[in-house]
Amino acid sequence: MARGELLSGWSRRAGGGILLFILLLVCGLMNCGRRPVDKIPAVGLVLSIECSEAALRAALDSVAAIGGGTITFECNGDTLDISDRIYFYGSKLVLDGGGSGLVVRYTGPDDCSQTEGQDHFIEIHGDSNVVRNFTLLRFPDGMHVQSGYDNLVENLRFPGVCEDAVTNNGRGYEAYRTVIRGCYFEDSEDKAVMINNGGSVTVEDCEFVDCQQPVRAGGSSGYYVVRGCTFSGRSTGPRFSGGRDTMNVIFENNTIHDSEYGIRVYGEVQAIIRNNVMRPGNYGIYAYENARVRLERNDIQNASSAGVLLKDHVQADLGGGSVSIDSNSQASLGLNILRGNQSKDLLNLTADTVKAMNNVWDHATVAEVLAGDVSGPVEVEPLGTSGGPAGSAERNLNDR
Repeated sequence: MARGELLSGWSRRAGGGILLFILLLVCGLMNCGRRPVDKIPAVGLVLSIECSEAALRAALDSVAAIGGGTITFECNGDTLDISDRIYFYGSKLVLDGGGSGLVVRYTGPDDCSQTEGQDHFIEIHGDSNVVRNFTLLRFPDGMHVQSGYDNLVENLRFPGVCEDAVTNNGRGYEAYRTVIRGCYFEDSEDKAVMINNGGSVTVEDCEFVDCQQPVRAGGSSGYYVVRGCTFSGRSTGPRFSGGRDTMNVIFENNTIHDSEYGIRVYGEVQAIIRNNVMRPGNYGIYAYENARVRLERNDIQNASSAGVLLKDHVQADLGGGSVSIDSNSQASLGLNILRGNQSKDLLNLTADTVKAMNNVWDHATVAEVLAGDVSGPVEVEPLGTSGGPAGSAERNLNDR
């Protein structure tokens, strides 16, 4: 088999696919071998295979040929060795390691480094595919959701990330409504989740430990959600950039500990950042260039440089403003907790006044907040110690 050339589907293996399908149906009827097969019209094939690369490749061909099916593994705590990259062109695949503790390990010639274009485990082109419930080990380029709609990557573990762990889009392809859920990523020197230009992705309920760039999105467009995730350890935090043709981001209900940044947004990215808990190293939220951000209900404390930093031509709303995000100018509720951040809780280096109403600061009164907690042109209406507003004022950098 030529390196990097496994194309599942009728277009490349019509004759072989037909023959394999017939053999599998016969075997299923006879209940022979270790791979019983049942034809279920609602979901296609159901295959339970041995832990071998040959069995997996044959099963993927069969599922692609018939238009869907489920593949599980007849092994418990075993290791499945894969020597070369796999391409799957098809829809309605469920590739499920179950609760067996299956480890899928790369044994090919490429190394675990930051070299681009090396072997991945599987690259998916198609709709409504599911890959879940096993560990991927030593794959130089993780796995790719390259094109299609409604694909799910769930409960995969990456105990040591090489170049990337999971990639969405790339090489001119786009994948939409991809969901990456409940996965564990550890020890990446670069990206764990890489989102190339375009498409739409939700990353939810994942854990990132010592991942230098846990979630990285760049390109001219896209719709991305990161929610319910935990980020800890050695990291520069999630990063979103580009957005010339509209990139919208929702970053919500996440917990960030120790990362250099809680989140960075720049270029022309539009982001709603809400309900996050951040205990970052240097900065909580770092927005620059022409980004637009709406912040509400975040708890950002103990950053060493600033809780929130705004610079260049950023437009920001921390409460009571009117910044347009995805063509919606709904005002932020505020209710951010910005305390104990050095040198300031909010450092506004733009020329524009930022509204930051109804937030909790280190101090309770307008005068104290303007003197000690913020820098730059900011309008505040702090919540007092009893939870009620304590007045309103504006301070401009030129008033110092």
